[in-house]
Amino acid sequence: MGILRLVHMWVLSLREDMDLTKANRAITSAWVSAVISGVLTAVASLFGILGLDRWSFIDAALILGLGFGIYKKNRGTAITLLLYWIVAKTVQFVQSPSAAMLPLAFVFGYYFFLGIRGTFAFHRISRFQAKLVKSTEGWE
Repeated sequence: MGILRLVHMWVLSLREDMDLTKANRAITSAWVSAVISGVLTAVASLFGILGLDRWSFIDAALILGLGFGIYKKNRGTAITLLLYWIVAKTVQFVQSPSAAMLPLAFVFGYYFFLGIRGTFAFHRISRFQAKLVKSTEGWE
């Protein structure tokens, strides 16, 4: 069983309390967090803050691109963003351990996780509503 299937099963187990409004709110939280993270990374790279160099622009572009995928309600990009975030922050922490970066990394990670939950719930609810509309079309 692949990692994506395990993540899918885990997300499905956490989605019971999501309606369409909550799903859209979670998706919005995730893509806005990605924009904030991408812009902060780009600015820090531009001015050399926190030891970030010009190569961090690639990191910022990747985060912004994945954030756009979440904005478009793509489940794959939501999962990819969280996995990328975990790997990137782990590598960053190993290279220069700093407990100061951990709270912010966990906050962004939480919102990226909400994006996964929101995209999966959105597609589940949309699929259900489409089936409901299709099944009631001839009842007039």
